[in-house]
Amino acid sequence: SSGINAEYGGKNIVIATMDRTLMCYSNKIKSLWSVSMNNNITCIASMDYKAKTFKGLLVGLDNCEVRLYRDKFLVDTMTTTDVPSMMQFGQYDREESSLIVVTKSGGFNVFILKRNADLTQGQSSASLGPPAQQFQKLNVPRKTKTFVDQTLREREHGVTMHRQFQHDLYKLRLTTARSYVNALQKKMMPISSSNFAPLKLSANVQGIGPMFRLTI
Repeated sequence: SSGINAEYGGKNIVIATMDRTLMCYSNKIKSLWSVSMNNNITCIASMDYKAKTFKGLLVGLDNCEVRLYRDKFLVDTMTTTDVPSMMQFGQYDREESSLIVVTKSGGFNVFILKRNADLTQGQSSASLGPPAQQFQKLNVPRKTKTFVDQTLREREHGVTMHRQFQHDLYKLRLTTARSYVNALQKKMMPISSSNFAPLKLSANVQGIGPMFRLTI
């Protein structure tokens, strides 16, 4: 879809398209993430809140809504008096953290960010950090003395144990090959050495007559 606005945020480029989608690309034009909106996007602006080292993206929608995103996660939402057509975050007069919004009808709105604003608690704050399951303790059984002794033995004699394993493996392969050759020589297996006859049958006649038994 065609792009309507773009913002460069240091290492990433965010593009707003006409199909209600935010698309983020790296400097090497590699797609990183995308977010779909329920309404048409009218404008976007970058937000650099240096007091708390917060960097985000402001997205204006045609339902008079301004959304604040951090990467692809929604942090906060606010409503304007009209459809926003242009936004800019920065210093206005004595306030260093102000948002200027120019609406479609020509209105001029100024929003000032509170100094004690917590930008980590938003509608998707749970997605910004690790999941809660990460902090749950696992029911791991205690290490027994046998386990510790075995671990120390493997650590001290690892090379010797590996060599012994390789020796036993080669010995097993040799024994298997010898058994296979012996079975072929004594015709103990119904396997043919010919490519044209994959199955080989052997027949034995038992008895001296007049009745015989044929064993295949």
